[in-house]
Amino acid sequence: MKKLKTWQIVLLVIFYPVGICVWIYRAIKRSQLKKAREAEQAALSARREAERAEHEKFEAVRAQISRHRSERREWLDANCDYVSFKLVGVTFNNDDGVGRNRQDILREIEEDGELDNFSYDTYDYEGNTAVGVYYNGEQIGNIAQTDLKKFLSRTVCELADFEVVSGESRRGIWVGFYFNK
Repeated sequence: MKKLKTWQIVLLVIFYPVGICVWIYRAIKRSQLKKAREAEQAALSARREAERAEHEKFEAVRAQISRHRSERREWLDANCDYVSFKLVGVTFNNDDGVGRNRQDILREIEEDGELDNFSYDTYDYEGNTAVGVYYNGEQIGNIAQTDLKKFLSRTVCELADFEVVSGESRRGIWVGFYFNK
């Protein structure tokens, strides 16, 4: 048998075993990283599937609400009369403590107003009957005195729609109601 040189002995005794250990360590780490990536992908897929299912539920509910509103609108058109009124007093400040300017409220309505936030109420103003229209509990105007008889002589089915009209220096609003025939 041939005698090994010193550098060959060093390679055999030190570097080869260390190299083999490093190779085993890297193989194990690679395997662990692969498993971690697979688990991450599975979690991401599960989250996407849950989001898709939630989105489908949301769309189904939205479609159902849309159908219901459409059916409700058809019923109202068939069984009620539609009348719209231009509100007066839309440039005043509210005197209910908050004191917000009605023009500011109309600006909010114009940007993202929702019909569900509207309401109306009959009240006494200086000995006369008045009908105020409110948005989120804040008054935005009144039914004009000239239209008040037409409004009070009938029974309101529901508030139908609204349209904010912008002028050069101020805004106005039309509010539509469905009345029983």
